[in-house]
Amino acid sequence: IVKAMEQQKSKLAMHRLGCEAIWRFAKDDEESRERIRKAVGVSALMESIKVAHKHGQTLRYALEVLTMLMEDDGDCSEEIAQKLRQEDLQTALKLHMKDLPMIHAVMGFLGKLAEVAPRNLLLIKEGGWLVDYLRKVMEYNGEDCEVQVAGMEILQAKIHVDEVRNSMCLKAGMKAVVTAMTRLADRPEVVEVGLKTLITIALKHQELRHMLRDIGGIEAVLKVLREHATSILVQEAGCNALLALMQDNEINRTRVKEGGGIDAVIAAMRMFASDAVLVTAGCDALGWLGWEDAHSQGEIREMGGINAVMRAMKTFKMYPRVQEAGCRALGRLGRRNRVSQAKIREDGGIELVVEAMQTHHMSLLLHNVGCRALQYLAENNEESCSKLRELAKKVSTS
Repeated sequence: IVKAMEQQKSKLAMHRLGCEAIWRFAKDDEESRERIRKAVGVSALMESIKVAHKHGQTLRYALEVLTMLMEDDGDCSEEIAQKLRQEDLQTALKLHMKDLPMIHAVMGFLGKLAEVAPRNLLLIKEGGWLVDYLRKVMEYNGEDCEVQVAGMEILQAKIHVDEVRNSMCLKAGMKAVVTAMTRLADRPEVVEVGLKTLITIALKHQELRHMLRDIGGIEAVLKVLREHATSILVQEAGCNALLALMQDNEINRTRVKEGGGIDAVIAAMRMFASDAVLVTAGCDALGWLGWEDAHSQGEIREMGGINAVMRAMKTFKMYPRVQEAGCRALGRLGRRNRVSQAKIREDGGIELVVEAMQTHHMSLLLHNVGCRALQYLAENNEESCSKLRELAKKVSTS
């Protein structure tokens, strides 16, 4: 079959019949798929994408077989990515924008390409058109959870490994993610992938954090945190998304506070106090929310945020990442705020910081964070300085 397709590669009828025959052999039969690979079926299928791009069913057969081949043997994904002619795929996708079975085949193919090795997406040059395709497909199929999840996963992988140069195109892609999270807010599988995609985008560049704010990304995150209060996966991803959006961005921090972000983070830390990943993100998020803002520091203190941070540090004493985040949060929440400094001192916060530095004495980062926290808690505060002097007599530490 492969030989016939290669010999008559310009004839559409041969590709239509050949792709269907190969698909029927490949489906549910690993041995046949191995024979297809050995017969250099990848090249024949790539030719089919070019010749039969107007014939949706043939194109779907070709993409589904290529996806199956990658599932069996991840190594062949690089060969597929290298042989994939961008213009052929681009032309084919534009012609079948509203063909749902075709869209599922495309999403499965691109998703598997990214899953096996995200760097494969680097071989799809000028990635702006791919982002635009994902946006349009997600828009046309707004109620299809499978399409939304697949589209966001591919977009996340593409942004993670590559700079998409067209900022307007990327902004449209981000809008599609926010729209999916808002429209399908009751579907945790959509929300979770959406949050992870926003994290990838926000951590990429400061400018993208501004864009996400402008298109309602912060409100979307806060909404799903409220609606999925009992889902640990959504709460973890949501706290990390807020953290990514707030880093070094005062305007975003203000927007998070105004939208009830302080309450959302503290509620998550209370609900899932035994989850190290969540409380780490929660501690860092509270630290940013209270950074150089006396009013927010007071609000966090009154709502139990300081207690939540110290509870996390007591629960996960052997987890350096939790201790780092806890020390950082206590320092930021107490900085230039005598009431919060007193609360932290009286509840044993200074001892917790010193204990963390002793327990993890080999961690340069934790000592850096711990020293900075002690500085913030003790500056212009004689009571805290006295507490440190007492501790210095009891412990031996560099």
